[in-house]
Amino acid sequence: QYTAGLAIQEKLLGTKHPDVAETVNNLGSVLKAQGDLAGARASFQRALRSDEAAYGPDHPKVARDVNNLGLVLQELGDLAGARANLQRALRIFEQFLPAGHPNIEVVRGNLESLGE
Repeated sequence: QYTAGLAIQEKLLGTKHPDVAETVNNLGSVLKAQGDLAGARASFQRALRSDEAAYGPDHPKVARDVNNLGLVLQELGDLAGARANLQRALRIFEQFLPAGHPNIEVVRGNLESLGE
């Protein structure tokens, strides 16, 4: 249960810790799969804020967060927001990962689903 684990992590590590951000990101994925798109968006945004604070704006963990945020925005009908986040994720992954890396290809596929 992510919410129970999250509460324990927050108590032990604080709400801004990168491990907490990872759990929040995972919670966002669970909420998205359950159809709670607003909850998923809030979780992905929270994870993004924490990871940007911990790692800076151009880190692969930030790219993961913005990719996930982009996907939920797409489902919410915010195609411009989705595109902006997915393009950012792609730029970050291309900076840090070798050409053809699976993360790069996944984000490219996500952009293609928007008509990129």
